[in-house]
Amino acid sequence: MLLFKLFNFYLITLLSYFSIAGYGAKLVKTFEKSIPKSVSESFFYGLILVLPICVLKISFFNNNIEITILIFLIGLFFFFHNFKFKEFYLDTIILFAIYIGLLISKTHEDFYYYHLQFIREINNDQFVLGLAVADIKYIYGSSVAYLQSMYFFNEDYKYIHVPIFLFFSSCLIFFIFQALDKKNT
Repeated sequence: MLLFKLFNFYLITLLSYFSIAGYGAKLVKTFEKSIPKSVSESFFYGLILVLPICVLKISFFNNNIEITILIFLIGLFFFFHNFKFKEFYLDTIILFAIYIGLLISKTHEDFYYYHLQFIREINNDQFVLGLAVADIKYIYGSSVAYLQSMYFFNEDYKYIHVPIFLFFSSCLIFFIFQALDKKNT
């Protein structure tokens, strides 16, 4: 049972990575008529599209799981439409190798007092526009918190660290590919 849960968690992490990278590939292809060289590079371009989509999703559809799944499926369609298997299998292997980092990660001290409360507030049944007027802690809401809110399912916190892990992993994969590139000194 534990092995199934770990596999399921890794599968959601991997599909999220590909989905966000799919949005990035679509964005770059729209403006440059070519896709980025690597999936990790597409991931960062994808954040440019996904973060505003997350804010709009929270504003209009709140905690609707069907809309969340639709957003990720559209990203996966863009990804598999733009990348071939030989272009992303190495990313999959590296993500699996550093996956243990997600399993043993520990949140910092103010996570439960600030970050989690902010995510719970923006995911409650009625999104309050102008929430910063109520308390100073809502003034500096992170855009990553809106992305994390996409992984917040009915008071279930299991997947909330996936976006941060993907951001870290994408940086690591990008730098690994840059270090291995023979043209790059």
